[in-house]
Amino acid sequence: MKRVANFHLEVQVISRGKNRSVTRLANYISGERLHDPYRDETYYKRRKDVLHCEIFQPSNAPSEFYDLQCLCNAIEGAERRYDARTAREFKGSLPNELSHRELIQIVREFIEANFLDHGLCAVAAIHEGDNKQDPAKKIHTSISSSPPAPWGRMGLIARSIENMTSTNTSISGVNSGHLPRIELMNAMV
Repeated sequence: MKRVANFHLEVQVISRGKNRSVTRLANYISGERLHDPYRDETYYKRRKDVLHCEIFQPSNAPSEFYDLQCLCNAIEGAERRYDARTAREFKGSLPNELSHRELIQIVREFIEANFLDHGLCAVAAIHEGDNKQDPAKKIHTSISSSPPAPWGRMGLIARSIENMTSTNTSISGVNSGHLPRIELMNAMV
């Protein structure tokens, strides 16, 4: 019996008010050692299951934002409030039937179509499955709440992303209507 891909996409708000940090999330996604300037904490989580990690930027982003630490510093520094919503986290499953190259292409197309068009920055990684019972590859993505400003900092919060998602929204299919152009994710199943 052939196994088929199971579609799953989950969206969460990264809010300081909920004790979440975009720097901690970027460390979890990438496995890189990162320092959070807002909390003055360094995160050391090393991951051995990261198959691919990439930083996505709109065309107006400064080149230094391709450095993950610099990007996290800019995102954390753009918001001063203790309860600021600094980013969105997208977690989803990817089909095992596709090659590594095809998975990377799907992730790139999804981010370009849904977030770069809004001028937002993203960090995405493809992770191996958790165990033999769940071998599906996963995508973990962090999307900034603010687009980069021309002077090298993050700008005002993109209200378009605020309207696209809501706190702890779980998307189980294309007809949910929470995200534009979500059909691309449906193409994975």
